[in-house]
Amino acid sequence: MSPTSAATFRERLRDAFLLERAAGRIASRSPDQQDRIRALYDAAAARTGIARELVDSRQHGTAFTLLKEAIVLYLAAISLDRGGDPPQRASYVNGEVDALLAKGALPNPPKELDDIRFWLDEPDPLAFDALDHEEALAWRAKIDVVIDYLRDLVDPRTERDLKVIRAVRLSAAGVVLAILLSALAWKALAPTNLALGKPVSASSRHPQSKAAPDGLTDGSTSGPYGVHTRAENEAWVMVDLQSVYRIDRVKVFNRNDGYFDEGLPFALELSENGKDFVEVDRRTKPFSRLRPWVYEGDRKPARYVRVRKIGHGYVALSELEVYGSAR
Repeated sequence: MSPTSAATFRERLRDAFLLERAAGRIASRSPDQQDRIRALYDAAAARTGIARELVDSRQHGTAFTLLKEAIVLYLAAISLDRGGDPPQRASYVNGEVDALLAKGALPNPPKELDDIRFWLDEPDPLAFDALDHEEALAWRAKIDVVIDYLRDLVDPRTERDLKVIRAVRLSAAGVVLAILLSALAWKALAPTNLALGKPVSASSRHPQSKAAPDGLTDGSTSGPYGVHTRAENEAWVMVDLQSVYRIDRVKVFNRNDGYFDEGLPFALELSENGKDFVEVDRRTKPFSRLRPWVYEGDRKPARYVRVRKIGHGYVALSELEVYGSAR
């Protein structure tokens, strides 16, 4: 981002929250002007709402009369906001449009404005009563574009309104910032899973298993299982942390496809050298992916973490996580 673009972005961001441009424009109005602009805006919005219901019920003549009044009211509010005199109902509406265009008060007008110019000064009040429904809807679509354009050029808010909006936006921004900072702090302070992505070995692999052994440390607990040995005596799976750590916690997630009890009981073992293991916990009760087997360690040093089947059977698990700190 160039320095100019960055400055423009900062200005837009500042204005989005502090509403400085709107505040400056509104502060330049007198109280009488402010009240009049708000009254004109509300009257135009009310006529537009009623006209939409009438068009839906095919009361086209009345609807277009109200829509024309809405346009006149919006033009009056725009003219008053720019320091001019609001047009009167019987005035030449297109003359007011031309005057506002010349002042630059109607920036980038839609092409539909030119399409409906003839109608703005149509002397026949029954001109649109004879339209069929499809013709009325086609004209209504163009008029709607013009009305939406004019409405967006009118700011009926008061200084009090801006103060409330500013307070709400700044409060919301503060809440979002607090959430982001909390999330970043949590991420920075959250314990690291030492087993994530570390190599896994097993006493054997079940011949029908489609899971690679490293599925035990891939960070995912979905799928049927991450590792599955054969049924054998003292089957085991082991994670190599690749360095010795002080172990605070081990979480073992069971397989997801049922058969939770078949592997029990299990022994959790730790070793520094991969040869001499010490049993630190034993699991005899069922556990699952949602309610894993959790061992709260006493900071024993270990590089290798092993889950062993006690007796004959197999080991089928979804994920294994290890938390601790450097020795």
